[in-house]
Amino acid sequence: MEKAADELEREGRAALYDDLNAPEAMGALFKFINRVNAELDAGGTDPQALARARGAFALVNGVLDIVPEAAGVDAALAGWVEERLAARRAARAGRDFGTADAIRKEVEGRGIAIEDSPQGTRWKKVR
Repeated sequence: MEKAADELEREGRAALYDDLNAPEAMGALFKFINRVNAELDAGGTDPQALARARGAFALVNGVLDIVPEAAGVDAALAGWVEERLAARRAARAGRDFGTADAIRKEVEGRGIAIEDSPQGTRWKKVR
């Protein structure tokens, strides 16, 4: 996932610095999304790699504004949230629901909404 993030940053910056070549940047973003989705489907959930991937996406998305709500989340916050959610998943897997609830409150206290679904946990910044 980190290799995909590096590639997106390199190709995305090159396209954006080339007279804002949006079609080329979109192509790099599309390739990145396919690679990251494949790694996620294969079980790639390393918090640092996810934070790195989010940061690379934010770099290109910050210019193209493909997903407007993602523009307000910085890479440091995204990395922290991913780490806390990984700890929450581990607590839930160990049936330590008190710790899992405490982590949820901690994350929500930083203005992050958490949504659990059968497909996994999603989050978004609400304030």
